[in-house]
Amino acid sequence: MEQFQIKAMIEDEMEKIGLQSKPAFTNDAGEECCEFCQKPLPRHVHELFGKVRDFGSSHCKCPEAVKHKEKYDKELQRRMDEYDAAEHRHQIRQLIKQSMIPARWLERDFERFKVIDENRKAYEFALEYANTFSPSNGRGILLSGPVGVGKTHLAAAISLKLLEQEFRIVFGTVTSLLGQIRHTFDDSKEREADVFNRLTQCDLLVIDDIGKEKVTEWTEQTLFEIINSRYENNRSLVLTSNVSIADIRKRYQNVGDALTSRLLEMCQGIKMDGSDWRKKAVV
Repeated sequence: MEQFQIKAMIEDEMEKIGLQSKPAFTNDAGEECCEFCQKPLPRHVHELFGKVRDFGSSHCKCPEAVKHKEKYDKELQRRMDEYDAAEHRHQIRQLIKQSMIPARWLERDFERFKVIDENRKAYEFALEYANTFSPSNGRGILLSGPVGVGKTHLAAAISLKLLEQEFRIVFGTVTSLLGQIRHTFDDSKEREADVFNRLTQCDLLVIDDIGKEKVTEWTEQTLFEIINSRYENNRSLVLTSNVSIADIRKRYQNVGDALTSRLLEMCQGIKMDGSDWRKKAVV
């Protein structure tokens, strides 16, 4: 809904409860008069297409009317801001649902990331990436390193920050993302093309733990088609992996060279070191 439509809707709602921009009454002569000073309201009369036309009355300039108009405008703006905030919250909820970020990661934002010397570079790069994100420049990140050093946390933090700006994010492992396509092979309401378009056209695709999945010929070809489409259309990509780019090339042997060539061109590699935070939590 456009802003002028929202404004008109809220003004109608305010009028229904007796809040008027221009309190007025009609006198015995049929003139519209200010409710405060009782004087006839000035008319907006202009010549248009060779005819004199009356565009209605304007606001009275008496002190009480001016004071009332200021109060009315302030209340109108408050209600419009409230409406916009509610619409924004609704849109964010819908985008989060569509992003498929697992529940465990929905609170893993930048504020909750524990910064230490080993991960500071990765944290600062990820934060800068989120703050300067453009969906059409094709810039991406490949976060690599051992288990439990915060790779997925940073990928989730980037996603959450961008969702707040109403960017379209899709988040998942290779298995879960390609599983959406496989699901269309069964009795599904979604078509394969719809899922493929969602993965290739979203503002940011986040692939978590690439290299961990079981690789089949279908997996190779489908993942390559998704990444190649994003590569050709300058669509951004964020990946996390426990393995090196060389290992990814070996695992995806039929498309490995082409796949990793695109990943290296699209993504800035960030190596993360440190201890497994999950094990520390248990100890």
